[in-house]
Amino acid sequence: MDELVRMNHWFYAVFQKTVKTTNGKVIVKSHFHDSDCFAILVELVQDAHLSVAGSLDHVETLKWLTSVQYSPEEQGPAVDFIVKFDTVVTRYNDGQGNSSDRLTDGIQKLFLQRVFTGVTTLNDISAREHERVCCEGHHASFTYDGYKEVLLNAATFFDIN
Repeated sequence: MDELVRMNHWFYAVFQKTVKTTNGKVIVKSHFHDSDCFAILVELVQDAHLSVAGSLDHVETLKWLTSVQYSPEEQGPAVDFIVKFDTVVTRYNDGQGNSSDRLTDGIQKLFLQRVFTGVTTLNDISAREHERVCCEGHHASFTYDGYKEVLLNAATFFDIN
C-alpha cells in the first residue's frame, strides 16, 4: 500500500510540473492534500472537452464527418474505411458533454450514406432503402447500425473485386 501512495505522490508531482493551462493548474492544486491523481486526470479530461481546444477538435471532427468522400485509391479498403468512420462517429458522440449535441441515429446514417455517393456499388444500398421506404413506409428504413451492417457486407464484396 505504501508503494501505491508513493506512486500517487510521484504522479502528482508530474502533474504539477507538466500541466500548463490555468484551469489545469487549478485542478491540480485542488488535490494538493489528497494527491488523487485519478480524480485529477478525470477532471483534466472533462476540462479539455469543455475548453476551446476541445471544442475545436470537435469542430474539425464534425467537418471531416460532413465532408469526407470515400475513394478506394485514397482511403484503401471500404470495410476499413467504414470501421474508421464508425470509430470517429463514436468518438465524436462520446466527447459531447451535452447529450443534445450528439449526432442522432438518422444523422449518423445520413453522413455514412453521403460518404459513398461517388461509389455506385455501395451507393446502391441507399437507393434500395429509398425504394423500400416508398413501397413499405418509414418502418422499412434502416437504423444507422442496420445500414452500417448491410454496407459492411456489400463493402466486403466491393473490396474483393
